[in-house]
Amino acid sequence: MKKLAAIAALSASALGLSAGASFADYTLNILHINDWHSRIEGNNKYESTCSADEETKGECIGGAGRLITAIAQERKKLQGQNVLLLSAGDNFQGSLFYSTYKGKVEGEFLNDMKFDAMALGNHEFDDGEVALAPFLDMIKFPVLGANVKANAQSKLGDRVKPSVVVEVGGQKIGIIGAITNDTPDLASPGPNVAIEDDVKSITAEVEKLKGEGVNKIIAVTHIGYRRERDVIAKIPG
Repeated sequence: MKKLAAIAALSASALGLSAGASFADYTLNILHINDWHSRIEGNNKYESTCSADEETKGECIGGAGRLITAIAQERKKLQGQNVLLLSAGDNFQGSLFYSTYKGKVEGEFLNDMKFDAMALGNHEFDDGEVALAPFLDMIKFPVLGANVKANAQSKLGDRVKPSVVVEVGGQKIGIIGAITNDTPDLASPGPNVAIEDDVKSITAEVEKLKGEGVNKIIAVTHIGYRRERDVIAKIPG
């Protein structure tokens, strides 16, 4: 996990695309993680599994237990306020839990955290559809990827959505997901899943949501900080 943030201004991987005026009299707090990478257990400073001695000395960080606790603490602080919990992907790969169970353990903990939505990361495709399809079966929140296009032969079916609209504090919030254009080179989406251009896909989805009357739109993406900051954040909305 690289970060957990509770913010009103949106983070690099959870970018506000809608016009600033629409947020003028409305505050939205976003709790956000990305690149959890199957860190079910706590890690030491070397990013290795903690020993019992390190746990006793308080030298461990991360892990599902600490993450669940941190999210619960932030939600308690923000009780009565407008809150979303989002993941920008790469929950797969990084420990023996993933190597052995291929997303099942990660999925159980993510469900326990009660995310509002998750964008796919490239590592979700490391083992192709074989691992991702069962993960999608068990997940209890929307999984997003506007530029992820599965054909009729894909095991993913229609379970990866380009966007989702949720209501928070009486306001409709559009959430668009997108994955890096380099996914076919970095992972194994396979012949039945195309990765289309991120900017074109996000732009098209923004226009669709605006046409539906949604004026608060967030892009939660797994594209890379610089591109998210310099390109995705400048998409008209």
